[in-house]
Amino acid sequence: MFASYGPSTLRRKAAEVAAALEGTRVELGEGGGAVEDASRRKRAKTAATRPATAAAAGRAAAAAADVASAPPEVLYVDGARGEKTPMLCVDGPAALRAASDDAMAAMDAAGAAGVVPVPVPVAVPVPPVPIVVVGGRRTRPVCAQALPWARGFIGCPGIACDASHDFTSLFDHDGARACGNRKSTPLEVDNPKDATHFRARSAECPWSRRRVQRTLERASDPVTLRALLDEFAPRAKAVKKKHVDGQCSSCYSAHMTLIRSMDARKKLATSRRGGGGRGNDGEGDARAASGVDVHTLVSAVFTAPFFVKGAAEFGSMLVDGAVTPKSIASNPLLLHLFHVDAVKNIFITAMCYFASKFNIAERRRVCQLMMAMMLMLLPIFKIAPATTSGPPIPPPAIAYIGVTSVCYALALAGKEKKTRAKRA
Repeated sequence: MFASYGPSTLRRKAAEVAAALEGTRVELGEGGGAVEDASRRKRAKTAATRPATAAAAGRAAAAAADVASAPPEVLYVDGARGEKTPMLCVDGPAALRAASDDAMAAMDAAGAAGVVPVPVPVAVPVPPVPIVVVGGRRTRPVCAQALPWARGFIGCPGIACDASHDFTSLFDHDGARACGNRKSTPLEVDNPKDATHFRARSAECPWSRRRVQRTLERASDPVTLRALLDEFAPRAKAVKKKHVDGQCSSCYSAHMTLIRSMDARKKLATSRRGGGGRGNDGEGDARAASGVDVHTLVSAVFTAPFFVKGAAEFGSMLVDGAVTPKSIASNPLLLHLFHVDAVKNIFITAMCYFASKFNIAERRRVCQLMMAMMLMLLPIFKIAPATTSGPPIPPPAIAYIGVTSVCYALALAGKEKKTRAKRA
């Protein structure tokens, strides 16, 4: 049961805890758990009974940083048949860190329940039996398949780059996510800029730096290790894509998040450079771009006489002089229709210009629509010719429809040919 104290008492207790942790770390690091001389014990006792100074607080912070970065310690002893048996040290800095985290979690839980806990100096944790003393170190058995550096490791492999996803572009050189001010999943990243050796783990992964000591303490044999894998495996309903064998639920969730981020970046980059739809290639992209670019130029040249010479001259040019400009100017209906035709040509020119900035899929749709418009114009000249004296299709219309249709046909036919080659 926790007792309640005032703020000043809690600060003094916290200073005592920091000094006690420093003394314990020194004993473990220098003495290896052996009995120290009287003077060292006296200094540790004096440091625990007086308030911590700024220098002592700095040393305690540095000690905490060293403890936080300390990996688990494993000793290998000779077995009965000469094999090497791994034994996990339970009196090292990593074990001390795990016990300290558990104590702080208990204090946080008590504080959330409305009780002010009393900080108690964390001693060397005493794990469950069996305890074996090896070379003066307290150890306990650990399954070799639970060790991340072992060849037969079957625990969570974390997140690695593959042929489709290079996650190094999502991280800075210090391992932080390059996502601006947005919040991201806490990850532990090794070699963030080396795709070959890239490795990331969720902070909640059982084999993360903060949790691996507890995991190894629980995985004393293959049976308990299998039980741990089943406990931390993602639920079947949560798995939307095939995940890496042995991946825990936290790393699987982080892996899916990174894949979505990569796909979003690829889609954005494709949209910005105006190409690269699914299954498309550079040749089809260039052909489609050429089709709309040529149509933009032809439509602009075809519409320019309307602004240079006026509607009457523009109409007479369209029918190759079969109708004089004076006759067109005297007919309000014809003037109206040629003005409408000029506006239509202006918008077609603008649409083709902006279509050249679309991605390949949208650009192909524009090519298909324009090709359909050209095919629908041809019967009109047969059913309702502009004049009875001239040719059915005036030369300017032949040039306009012929050039644009050939360009669009090449763009679409070239793409289809490339697709057939890929399927073959």
